[in-house]
Amino acid sequence: MRYPTTLLAIFFWISPPTLAAADLWQVDYDNSILEFSAIQEGSPFQGEFKLFRAEIAFDPNHLKTSYFRVSVNTSSVDTGATDRDEILRSDAFFHIDRWPEATFTTLTISPQQEGFYQALAQLRIRDIEKQVLFPFQAKIIPQKNQFRLFGEGELSINRFDFNMAQDDWGDTRLIGETIKIRVMIQATKAFNMEATP
Repeated sequence: MRYPTTLLAIFFWISPPTLAAADLWQVDYDNSILEFSAIQEGSPFQGEFKLFRAEIAFDPNHLKTSYFRVSVNTSSVDTGATDRDEILRSDAFFHIDRWPEATFTTLTISPQQEGFYQALAQLRIRDIEKQVLFPFQAKIIPQKNQFRLFGEGELSINRFDFNMAQDDWGDTRLIGETIKIRVMIQATKAFNMEATP
């Protein structure tokens, strides 16, 4: 007996698997920090961005649907030195009047050893986007009425890759070419949603 083509197509059709959604988290900004360090005239200095927003979906068992999306208000840079902060906000570096935001968006997240991960991400500073590798560690701990996510990671970038070397500031004796970025995030999620400790 010959089956009509349409019936055979239905019979042998296999639906693609549906990926389980990763947990969404509420960032605890009071206990989170986005900081950086560099070298100025031979001496190290540190700074941070006071204003940033992060959207986090993370579950160690559902990394294919996990992601981080971060937007940084570059005018909120604070190194504890007013003159240096103004230089960093100027068109020689972040050029905040033209590009007031920097963004970081993960493309994939891969497991490493237990509790450690590596993200391939798209980093945009000024009008330049580049892919970067972001190794991080994450732990989920149950607390009273909620889960708490602790995350920490670090990456280094070359400021020349993002055109943050305008005018005389291309001289690495003034500010070194390498900027180390460190992120420490805490976030929470209520018990009434599934989470993976």
